[in-house]
Amino acid sequence: MSDHFRYVSTIFKLSGYLPSLKTLKTKILKYVFSPIMFTLITFIIYNFRYMHHDIFEIARTCEALSTHGHVFGRKLAVLKHANLIEQVINDRNFFWSYEKFGEKLGQRFRQKLFFRDYVMKSLSAMSVLMLAYFYLTPVFVRSVNLPQASWVPQFSHATALVYFCQVVCLSESIPVAVIIDGTFLLMGAELEIQFNLLKKTLKAVEIGQNSGQKHEEKCLKQLKICASYHDFLLKEHVKMKTIFSEFFLLQYLLSIEGLCIELFVVNKAQTWGQFALGAIYVVGIIMQSSFTFLSASNLEIEVSITKFKKLTNKI
Repeated sequence: MSDHFRYVSTIFKLSGYLPSLKTLKTKILKYVFSPIMFTLITFIIYNFRYMHHDIFEIARTCEALSTHGHVFGRKLAVLKHANLIEQVINDRNFFWSYEKFGEKLGQRFRQKLFFRDYVMKSLSAMSVLMLAYFYLTPVFVRSVNLPQASWVPQFSHATALVYFCQVVCLSESIPVAVIIDGTFLLMGAELEIQFNLLKKTLKAVEIGQNSGQKHEEKCLKQLKICASYHDFLLKEHVKMKTIFSEFFLLQYLLSIEGLCIELFVVNKAQTWGQFALGAIYVVGIIMQSSFTFLSASNLEIEVSITKFKKLTNKI
């Protein structure tokens, strides 16, 4: 079986979200960081009250809302469905071998997974660069006090406290993105491959071509195996929908909001810095959304064209 899940599995274990490895860190992530992140989002929304008709101020606050929204949405999805995510990853042990129909086809399947694994790691690298930019901007730009635009309470050291909280919470963006996006991209590819193998197995069953009883019994046994495996794959598909359906709705809304704002910023940019940051945002949003929604579409196509109802009735 492919080891392309190693990166996702390792991050899942080290992040503290893995249900089978609950530690003090798990409780801190759930009961300390979650309220802090919710408070930061509240500060960002409240900050719109102090906008002074400057489109770039409004855009920066929208960027902050979109960024924190993406992180918080993924975090909630992990917290809510951590057990199911772990179960889905472990269920790969029951998948058929990629080499079931030869090494050449198996290698093609592995290349498909390698590409998605590469995409996931590339998005992680882009996230690291973006976070470094956010964290260092207040250090080198005097007019910027925080990594992301936010309202700051009026008490001593409030700015430093909000800065620290933003750094801590935004740093979670990488592990939660790897767990959610990585699981979906790779597991989606795995299920596509397994449905493909199932279709090829069904085509290889030569039922009705030989009237011998042993041949027919052998074919019937193969069909029963296929029916059972198809039921297993459909259950995995239901688990995937349970984990990701709500998240995809949030992803869609935040992506539309973020993309509209950033395209406007790129169009109206007055400095190279504004243009570069807006362009990076646009590319990141498009890449992430494209791979996510295309993967979902491909998986649904594989599920829909693997028609099994009539065959199951015959069995």
